[in-house]
Amino acid sequence: MSNNDPWTELQKIVDADLERSERFVRGVVTTSGALRGFVVTLWSAGITAAATTGVAAWAFLGAVATVAFGLVDAYHAWLADVAIRHVRTLERITQARHDALARGEDDSAFVDEYHAQLLTHRFGLYTYFDRFQWRELRHVTPRVIFRGLYPTLVAIAIGVAAYMSVTGSAISPQGTTTHAAPLNPSVSGSPHP
Repeated sequence: MSNNDPWTELQKIVDADLERSERFVRGVVTTSGALRGFVVTLWSAGITAAATTGVAAWAFLGAVATVAFGLVDAYHAWLADVAIRHVRTLERITQARHDALARGEDDSAFVDEYHAQLLTHRFGLYTYFDRFQWRELRHVTPRVIFRGLYPTLVAIAIGVAAYMSVTGSAISPQGTTTHAAPLNPSVSGSPHP
């Protein structure tokens, strides 16, 4: 394979596509990590506010934030999954090139396989992104986050909201339960005049 033949030029395109795709994956994974930290922070703030004020709405807000940002995180996980599949395809082409260079003189089938992969490959990461469908979220990974952590956070937040709604109690810094003042001071029996 000479340096000016079309196969070398196609391989240069593969290499550039691989580099761009790997940068895209790194960016999406970084964003997902930041989103997960943000979700846990918002959830913790909601639970803490509910526990200290006795206002159930704070815990419910933590649950809503977890669902909302969890969906954004799931979308980013879908983007990463599509990009990683594209990177794997490019790596298979690079492996075929290695095989063609290493063993192609002895067996032309390796060169033929490499050429076939180059000719049939769809170049460009964004050509792999079909229109997003909600059903794609069923397959996002890591499953421990989307089927374990986020549902658990939502369940705890809803449980805290339910407890606060029923008891109207807040947890004091000493760990004792206190009853929160009603939001409407005109309600009879209110400790406030």
